[in-house]
Amino acid sequence: MKRLIAAFLFLLLAGAACNGVKGTTVGNRQHCEETVQLTVCDGSIRTLKGTTILSFADPNMAYTVAVNMQISVEEGDVRVYVETPKGGESSVMVRAGQSAALNAVADTHVDTLKVYLEAQGEKAEGIQYHIEVRPQP
Repeated sequence: MKRLIAAFLFLLLAGAACNGVKGTTVGNRQHCEETVQLTVCDGSIRTLKGTTILSFADPNMAYTVAVNMQISVEEGDVRVYVETPKGGESSVMVRAGQSAALNAVADTHVDTLKVYLEAQGEKAEGIQYHIEVRPQP
């Protein structure tokens, strides 16, 4: 049994290392409402260390979407980014005690939009966000 658990943990850690995203979050909450033309989510993260991915899945989601996100951080700084068409990225830096907006055209991955949050420094706390995702014409 211990070997099985060790093998599972190894695969889990290897998978995290493969996509280059390493981080932990505490106190995540998210609520989404979806229609054919719009996905709206509100959420929060109490503590972020490293980098995490917010995933927004919808079987009706187009390959390319318009993303409008408002995000605020109480303590620490956070870089927020999405992958854009042709392999680029669009990002915004959110400073402690402030809010910022990320408005971009982003690529999706098999009906899922991935938004990356990267704590600058040891950690970030009190993250709040509102995101709207629409198909890109």
